[in-house]
Amino acid sequence: MDRNRIGVCEFSLPCWGPIAISMAHKAGFEGMQLADCGGSRNSYPFMNQTIRDAYMRSAEENEITFQALHLHTLFQQRFIHKAPRSAEGKEARISLLNGAVSCRKMGIPTMMMTATSIMNREEYDYVTDAIRYAIEVCEENGVQLSMETDMTPAEIRELRDIVGPGLKICFDTMNPTIYGIGEPHALLTELGTEVIDHFHVKDCVRNANGYFTKYTTPMRLIGEGESGFAKCVKAINALDYTGWFISETFYFAPEFAGSDYLELAAKDAATLKAAFCS
Repeated sequence: MDRNRIGVCEFSLPCWGPIAISMAHKAGFEGMQLADCGGSRNSYPFMNQTIRDAYMRSAEENEITFQALHLHTLFQQRFIHKAPRSAEGKEARISLLNGAVSCRKMGIPTMMMTATSIMNREEYDYVTDAIRYAIEVCEENGVQLSMETDMTPAEIRELRDIVGPGLKICFDTMNPTIYGIGEPHALLTELGTEVIDHFHVKDCVRNANGYFTKYTTPMRLIGEGESGFAKCVKAINALDYTGWFISETFYFAPEFAGSDYLELAAKDAATLKAAFCS
């Protein structure tokens, strides 16, 4: 990739599927990070050629590149936190395998997983085992594994020492603020571009009680919040990075009630273009 590109998460939009791809194009995005159509809860829709074909046709018609496939359902299930031999742990591995296969069949270069809120050493070992398996199936299918996490740069380096360099990171410019692990611009500089596969970008303000939290922090359009976006722009542009910036603003969030989804998304697309593509 010889230039920066901007995209949006499928699950940031109120509808999924071809209509979301059309919305992404109309808003001015070049790419999309797909969700998984419900993953195991819906018997792995992307393993079905009819569904894959519908997505691919819509991507071609709307000039949208699929940047990654995010295992959105697996994150919600937290099955990678379970013992590998448990029913949940076995299902996690099916999700990881089917995700990598779907990426290969659809020409998607990256598979996304998420590991946050690891409670203890037992969970850490189970998550680590799942990541090793994910790296294995991704490498077998010619796909890059990327992970979003609430770990610090030091913890990420320790994890990669365990699982190997096949794991790269999706750095979210807001998450360090809501997880309380440090200033986003400082952490991404410390982590370095060698480890970063792509960026998630979103913004927020403190809640009514003056706190940043995971679930009560009101969302704002990119650059209109308090999570340090301007400092992140400066830090990223000072690094040797070229790649994707993916909006993860939830345009259907209660904070945006009454606003037009496409108008909101278009504003974020323009902000990302001005910040990283000018």
